[in-house]
Amino acid sequence: MEIIEVFKSEPKNGAKSHDHNTSGIIPQTIFNNKTWKNFLSQNLHIPMDAIKWGQLGTVEVEFVVDERGNSLQPSILKSGGWGRDEEVLRLFTLVDFPKFNTNQDIGEELPTKIILPLNFDQFTQ
Repeated sequence: MEIIEVFKSEPKNGAKSHDHNTSGIIPQTIFNNKTWKNFLSQNLHIPMDAIKWGQLGTVEVEFVVDERGNSLQPSILKSGGWGRDEEVLRLFTLVDFPKFNTNQDIGEELPTKIILPLNFDQFTQ
């Protein structure tokens, strides 16, 4: 299956997605990159040990977007350690975690996997 970037203007912190069935339907976020950055700026807590020891970098998380645009079943694909994995998973439990538009306008709603690389470096500056 082909992996396609969803957030094309933010390749370091964008999402990539692929369908479960090769139909080519990709859910688009209903928020823009500025809104996504604001969500992360307000909700992402960088563990103090990671900052203290200079252990930032990227955590890669995979999750499923269901037919309602909810983000489900997050799992860490690339671990960052130092409490960053737990922090990324915590974001998914927040009630204001952004939803996705599931292409209802074309009559098909498919569960889709998203791969999101979350770069902690950009939130320490």
